[in-house]
Amino acid sequence: MMTGKRFEALQRHDHLEKLHAGELDTAQKQKKLLDAYAEELSVKRLEWLSVF
Repeated sequence: MMTGKRFEALQRHDHLEKLHAGELDTAQKQKKLLDAYAEELSVKRLEWLSVF
């Protein structure tokens, strides 16, 4: 099972890779990625709540 801190670290790393690769060159692209992260985090939180 992935912890919250591990999940956040992986998302941060993924975001930085995309930023350096030029994939996040517009605010719209950044928002789309952050929205996807938020959705994934919501799902993970529900999973964590059901475990604990």
